Amino acid sequence: MHCATNLLGCRDKPAVPEHDAEHAPELPDEVDTWMDCLVCHSKSEQVVRDGLEMFTLECKHCICGDCLPRLQKDECPNRCAGVRLPPRRKDVPAFQLEYSGREAMVVIAHGRGSRALVDLPHGMQVVTYADNHAPLYGSEIVQVTKFMESFGHAPKTVIRSDGRGELEGLPDFRQVPNYTLSFQDHNGLQSYIGRSLGIYRAKAGTPSLHPVEMPPDFAEGTNTEAIAKFAATLGFRNVVLLSCKSGDSNIRVEGSHCGYSPGCEDAFMHLIVGQRYDDLKCEPMICARCREPFEPMKITFTKCSFQFHGKVKPSGVKFALPPNTSLQEHVTANQPITVDLKEDLPKSGVMSTSLISWPRRDQC
Repeated sequence: MHCATNLLGCRDKPAVPEHDAEHAPELPDEVDTWMDCLVCHSKSEQVVRDGLEMFTLECKHCICGDCLPRLQKDECPNRCAGVRLPPRRKDVPAFQLEYSGREAMVVIAHGRGSRALVDLPHGMQVVTYADNHAPLYGSEIVQVTKFMESFGHAPKTVIRSDGRGELEGLPDFRQVPNYTLSFQDHNGLQSYIGRSLGIYRAKAGTPSLHPVEMPPDFAEGTNTEAIAKFAATLGFRNVVLLSCKSGDSNIRVEGSHCGYSPGCEDAFMHLIVGQRYDDLKCEPMICARCREPFEPMKITFTKCSFQFHGKVKPSGVKFALPPNTSLQEHVTANQPITVDLKEDLPKSGVMSTSLISWPRRDQC
């Protein structure tokens, strides 16, 4: 919902949300969009009589305590630039919040849990992806970083590494466990996720993760409290904390729904490391997020060995992928190896493709 500004620069009356339009009463002429609730148009006096609170946003618009939990975007309903909603209460479905266009600090580090809680600076949220704040596996970290590289913001959910269920993004607005964090890569996790442990900036309109220079004392280790204070000094109000566990062998297939699943931005699935695929062209590619089919475009192998072969049309001559590998070679992905299915396949087309893979010995 938002207020429109007409060609004369005068503010129109707030638009009624589509789902409430047929039930909404006609707006009285005396509605004050700066003093009354911007959503339901209740007067401050009525809100107080109902035992609720009227919240004033940074833009000076107001929202009553009854309407605040119903909002699904972390922004002023009038879409005032740079304005976020007040810190959430427990009854607010915060995990359903949609991206509002603000840049975020992304922290990728090894983490150790803590029962101690720390207060967050006013207006800041810290997002994690597990109910118990447990660390994530490498393939789960990659889901978030790949998504942010493409769309400039964090996904609402992460598919579990074993494919059983998903983890929701859970924002903390007032307090967060004071994790002990380390940017020292003691178990080679960086080679699984394809980037260094550290702090990054995700910015709307520039879909990528940009490194942020850390304070020198962070090199020896830090905690959530110090991260929150550092984020505040740089003007961040959104922090995505990706606490890492270890790497895991995985084969990730990415692609496009080609417009047939408009609600899903990130089409991907995982193939099973160690399973033999005699003809990948006949293998259903079903998105792990929306369970709808998609067209595969890239396959990324991480910490596994594999043989990826195909037959050229129309001759049936065998070839190996990635390019410049032989049919006898077992390719080892010590670092992520990506095969581009649009660029690396023969231009004449393929009759079939097969895949055999094995986990690395230290992953068995």
